[in-house]
Amino acid sequence: MLPIILTKDSAIVTQVERQVRDLIENGRLAPGARMPSVRRLAKDLGISTFTVVNAYDRLAASAYIRARQRAGFYVVEKQLDHVEEKSVSTLPIGPSWLFRALHDSSGTIKAGAGVLPLDWFDEEALKRCARSALRLSGKSFGEYPQVLGYRPLRELIALKLIETGITAQADQILLTSGASHALDLVLRTLVRPGDTILVEDPGYYALYSYLKMHDINFVAIPRSREGLDLDALERAIREHKARVIVLNSLLHNPTGATLQPINAHKILGLAERHNLTIVEDDIYGDFYKGRAFRIANLDQLERVVYLSSFSKTISANLRLGYVAAHTDILARLAERKQATCLATSEISERIAAELLASGEYRRQMARIRERLAAKQTGVVARLADAGFSVSEEPEGGFFLWACMKDGRSSDHLAEAALRQRLVLAPGSLFSSTATPSAWVRFNIAVCDSVLFEERLAACLTDIGYMRP
Repeated sequence: MLPIILTKDSAIVTQVERQVRDLIENGRLAPGARMPSVRRLAKDLGISTFTVVNAYDRLAASAYIRARQRAGFYVVEKQLDHVEEKSVSTLPIGPSWLFRALHDSSGTIKAGAGVLPLDWFDEEALKRCARSALRLSGKSFGEYPQVLGYRPLRELIALKLIETGITAQADQILLTSGASHALDLVLRTLVRPGDTILVEDPGYYALYSYLKMHDINFVAIPRSREGLDLDALERAIREHKARVIVLNSLLHNPTGATLQPINAHKILGLAERHNLTIVEDDIYGDFYKGRAFRIANLDQLERVVYLSSFSKTISANLRLGYVAAHTDILARLAERKQATCLATSEISERIAAELLASGEYRRQMARIRERLAAKQTGVVARLADAGFSVSEEPEGGFFLWACMKDGRSSDHLAEAALRQRLVLAPGSLFSSTATPSAWVRFNIAVCDSVLFEERLAACLTDIGYMRP
């Protein structure tokens, strides 16, 4: 008889599963040992055979036991070996380094994170909307979704875009598995072999990695607080016959800067003269304080392909983004989406629709914008005290772009910070050529604390940094 003790603390099936798993992991049930029959264990424990079947099914799904035809259940003879991952401290600084550093350990201050902390979101509202979405999904839960995505959400997004000054219909919107999926679909559709695309520098490191991985030619255009270097942009268009530019107009990652209207007008003028398609990445737009100005406001989706996401504003786990474009381009994007992934998760789309339709999304974003604004001044002051110069205070969002005043590479600071359980995002990540720089991207939401200040001071001391 197996030494299993049942209590009233939790579900019986969970207790049976957990205690059998413990017996196997502790070696009390040896590899290859035969498990008691379903009827025998049910009788021994005084529970139903249905409960034992469920517990055994769970254990089999987790590869602890396996069924042999007409012979019962047996403890799996060999567990899968786990491949030890390299320590993040041994990896070169790059996108994989940052991703691993942000996920490696608890108790770390994630000052270099590109998302808000989980406790900034209304978890209960999300759960309510998720329950409602599941309850109302009906028979559609087991069917393939529409290629364009859940229509009620596309209609809500269209209304949201109209509020920002972008006229779009639901049939001009394609839902995707996050902004990265949207960007992948757009570039695969618009860029032909041998084409050159234009990107910003500094800019989004995952885009640089994507382009290098797919052997896509790209030229980086310097980005300042006002916007793109227009002379460099025109030279690059002429010399490389570029067809596409990808830019982040509002609350730019990593600098937090917003494209000035005159700069946006001139970028669009160059695009019109040289038949250039503008891919406007607006994933941070909902963090902007006040009415924002986008290139898509000027162009109304004629040559601008607009993309955004709810990963930063609802949940990174939902993996939900969208593209808004001219109907001709959108038809091509939908065809490629169908060919590569058939469709996206309608459950995630229904949850987002519930959040938007109920007003929960609007209320949550208003609270987050207010909270970020309240923290921004304090974080700027903390960084200044530590010896950093902030390029400019952004008009919303959660990024601050700050420079070490002695000009040394922030890569060394990021490496030292890991030893203090502090994750920083050094400037080299955001360089198209991975060039070391004195810049660092800070997340406002997690940097307004004495503990952050102490850990930052400790790693600055560790590298011998003397505040000017």
